[in-house]
Amino acid sequence: MTASIKEALGKAVKFVARAFTEKGEPSSSRLLAGWLTVSSMALIWFMVRHMMTLPVDKLQVWVGGLPLIIGALATFAVSPYGVNRLSGMFKKDDAPDAPKPEGEDK
Repeated sequence: MTASIKEALGKAVKFVARAFTEKGEPSSSRLLAGWLTVSSMALIWFMVRHMMTLPVDKLQVWVGGLPLIIGALATFAVSPYGVNRLSGMFKKDDAPDAPKPEGEDK
């Protein structure tokens, strides 16, 4: 491999690693959401491929329901990350880097 290909590949790997971390902490909910997104896209591809073999009258039913199916799969794919962020909003613990009120021991 040439140096430019190795450099570009290294940049891509670093980008993906940063995309699945938050402040240096990896997030399992992001990884799960990524996997569900890929599997949902594969399912949509399979459904569209299947639809192309159907007669026109059955194809109309499938095409009519396709936007709702895509919306449901999109919601399903991002739900682990959304639940994680939503549950984080209701934590009662102080943030680790939050300033403490005066008079409290550090």
